[in-house]
Amino acid sequence: MTLDGNDIVTRFVFGGRNIKRKENYYGISEIIVQPKAFEPERKRNDLSVSKISDLKLRSDERSIWFIGKFIERERQRGGSPLNLYGRADLSASRIRDLDLDVAPDEPPPRHANIENFPSFSTTTDSECFQIQHKLADRAEGFLSKEVVPEISDILNEDVRVKSEFPDGSSIN
Repeated sequence: MTLDGNDIVTRFVFGGRNIKRKENYYGISEIIVQPKAFEPERKRNDLSVSKISDLKLRSDERSIWFIGKFIERERQRGGSPLNLYGRADLSASRIRDLDLDVAPDEPPPRHANIENFPSFSTTTDSECFQIQHKLADRAEGFLSKEVVPEISDILNEDVRVKSEFPDGSSIN
């Protein structure tokens, strides 16, 4: 089963090197998502994302950031020192335009994978990087440090999705 083309997913970005605010050629400040943010997991050849269509439709940004902070906490429990720095939102249709697919993969709640990246080899690394670059160009970026009110304690807030994420759930 795959997601509908209108569905929106987000890739949470950990560490500041893969997403940043920058002034463009015209002096306009914009958030730039780096292609590295879309590097697939080499063993599985896919990329973890979270389904957020219903939350975007309701403009429920707090719930979206709650999911990101939940993932951050689970990653840190697993030994990753990187903090949530931002997110990159994309529609499933913009992903499918690149001959990739987006398939639900729960548990954990709202988890999905971007699939069908070219297999890793010296001959396809360039093709894979081009796809990562196109995904980054198509994504709408958001920085966690710009969220108001700030989100450092959001896991203690009573947001709409909180009941979907029991304390013992694990995130890939």
